[in-house]
Amino acid sequence: MKMLRYFFYLAIGVVLLSLAVVNSQVVTLHYYWGEWVIPLSLLLFFALCVGCFLGLLLSLKPLLKLRKERSQWRRQAKNGEK
Repeated sequence: MKMLRYFFYLAIGVVLLSLAVVNSQVVTLHYYWGEWVIPLSLLLFFALCVGCFLGLLLSLKPLLKLRKERSQWRRQAKNGEK
């Protein structure tokens, strides 16, 4: 089963690499203080990384709230056993 998973990851990597090669055109990103000339595939990868980072950052608050709530429940259960 592990071999199948590794094959699947390899297939996805090959597809993504081929898309990066096909989309090697240079795009110009204009912003307030200048411009940035970058390959399209690198720009898409950068946008994906920023989106993943923001999603992770936004999911931290509910996660920390749940961890706090869990520790309170454990403390109450421990005090109730005594």
